[in-house]
Amino acid sequence: MKEITMLGLITASLFSVSANSEVIEIATFKLNEGVSVEEFAPLDKAVEMQHVSQQPGFISREAAHGENGEWLVVVHWETIEDADAR
Repeated sequence: MKEITMLGLITASLFSVSANSEVIEIATFKLNEGVSVEEFAPLDKAVEMQHVSQQPGFISREAAHGENGEWLVVVHWETIEDADAR
């Protein structure tokens, strides 16, 4: 029963996103060897503030880093056209 409830919650979340027509873009990447999180983080924030957030349809952007220079970036756009236009 627990698995069915979880599946229902996941499905409800997907329908919620679909009903609002919001697009979620997910990117993963790994920093080049020798580049530290401390070096890259300010550059990542500058790209967000000076470029990505200025694009039509931009809603929000979150970035997180893991071990070994791995990064995850999630960007929310109003429409698929907005996400594709950048």
